[in-house]
Amino acid sequence: MPKESKSVKVQLTGVEAKGQVGTPTIHDLILDLSRRGHGAYVLLAAAQFENALEELICAHLPKLSKTLRAKLFTGYRAPFSNFSTKIDVAFACGEIDSETHHDLHVLREIRNEFAHPKQETHLELEEVLDLLKRFRNYDKKMDRFAFLGEKVNQLWAAINPRFETLAMVAALQRSFEQKRDTSPKKS
Repeated sequence: MPKESKSVKVQLTGVEAKGQVGTPTIHDLILDLSRRGHGAYVLLAAAQFENALEELICAHLPKLSKTLRAKLFTGYRAPFSNFSTKIDVAFACGEIDSETHHDLHVLREIRNEFAHPKQETHLELEEVLDLLKRFRNYDKKMDRFAFLGEKVNQLWAAINPRFETLAMVAALQRSFEQKRDTSPKKS
């Protein structure tokens, strides 16, 4: 006779969930994220920047295979696996300027506050406000969430032109390779 699983309420790093004992369901986690609007926004914005920086860095590595990319960017011990390193390497490669470098590190620190909370975290906490104040051109008169949204847009505007250029070059390369592969062979 199969064991009957009990449905109980559990607390896991601030996430209230109903499910197996000690295990919140994915639905519970998504619901919790949606309730934490600011946190979800910060985590998703930081993830987008981290992915964009990885692409910019990879553009400087012409002999990068899928295997080597995984070795460099994936896993705990990979040298380029964390957001901080990606920010620094993108700066060292000339992909971002010093102001963007600084503000991305501030965004990373805010992301860390939301990703590894010691308490319930939101933009109104003093710890988060102290980080927001470290952004260039912090506007204390502005709503904190509106300011953060504007800062994210400014950062994206600083990165996006280079990122779009890389996407266009990659599309042209794929197009060239497809034409080369489908063109009639000369005997």
